[in-house]
Amino acid sequence: MRHVRSTFAALLVLCSACVEGDPPALRTLVTVIATQEGQPVEDATRSIVTYGPRALVVIEAALHTAPPAGRRRLVRAIRKLGDRDAAALLTHLAEYDEDAGVRDEAKATLAVLPRT
Repeated sequence: MRHVRSTFAALLVLCSACVEGDPPALRTLVTVIATQEGQPVEDATRSIVTYGPRALVVIEAALHTAPPAGRRRLVRAIRKLGDRDAAALLTHLAEYDEDAGVRDEAKATLAVLPRT
């Protein structure tokens, strides 16, 4: 397991160098957020913020297949993005997600998004 984490950490370093204009890197970062824990998720979240609003589409797609813990991490990544365009998606998650933790994260994220 430790080897897998170090491999993901190395992958994140490589991906951070190619974040600009590289959708495969964006998908990789979102996958790390949806499936991993700890430092790799923190690193991926920091990197994903550089994509800005483009990241929302990839995050939304990942929300359909991620387990509850992954969906919670993805919602926290949306919070870090701070993009008001995520409001409709978050509203849907806050009302309809099957996991109470995801609903709570979505509500908390909606509460801190910038107002337009």
